[in-house]
Amino acid sequence: MSAWQRGQGRRAGWLFLLPALVLLVLFVVWPLLRAFWWSLNATDLLTPDRQHWLGGAQYSALLRDERFRRAFANTALFALLVVPAQTALAFLLALWVTRPEPEWRWLRAVFVLPTMVAMPALAVIWTALYQPSEAGESGPVNALLLTIGMTPHAWLREPSLALPGARCDVGLARAWPAADGVRVRIASTAA
Repeated sequence: MSAWQRGQGRRAGWLFLLPALVLLVLFVVWPLLRAFWWSLNATDLLTPDRQHWLGGAQYSALLRDERFRRAFANTALFALLVVPAQTALAFLLALWVTRPEPEWRWLRAVFVLPTMVAMPALAVIWTALYQPSEAGESGPVNALLLTIGMTPHAWLREPSLALPGARCDVGLARAWPAADGVRVRIASTAA
């Protein structure tokens, strides 16, 4: 292949990439840069000509805000707990589900469920599990506590219980769809 043909191939590759690059710049890069510029200014988006420069003052105020630091810590903790749990769970389940014995094939059907159950449905399920004892009704968790002689709680309303419970339950609810990794493994070995 001559140098001219290689050059033609490179040009053709860039021409094929050009529409995607234009869309990427137009809908991702430009909005990100514009939002960053606005964050450095006191900007009224309805009258952008009346903006004044703040620099990093908003960011330094944000870093001093206790609510932001708490929210950032919660998000970081969530990421540190859920991502490894999802990865490990997907790997272990993939090994378990792809066993060659025919009696384990039903598991493959079970692990397709997370794609059929949307996150809003999961939210309703988790909320129903922790329904507080009101008007003689209680969710399964409080019913279990009553059965073993403990007092039920308003799990999602008491701040001292809601955040630790949400960390655990949201992590479990997010780890459950980690079966995506299992489905990828099943698809790759089924072929």
